[in-house]
Amino acid sequence: MDAAYDADIIRTHSQSLGRVPLIDFNHRRENNIREFLPHEKQRYKERSTAVCVEEN
Repeated sequence: MDAAYDADIIRTHSQSLGRVPLIDFNHRRENNIREFLPHEKQRYKERSTAVCVEEN
């Protein structure tokens, strides 16, 4: 998901379903200095690539 979905309620709901949320961080949020961990960064990149391929 892109940064527009960066909301605590969405992340919490995803985790409550037993999922790992891979939502890009919205760096416009106040005090937001978070970054993906290396393995999350790779998985997000793979997911984003798959979405781009599916759209075309």
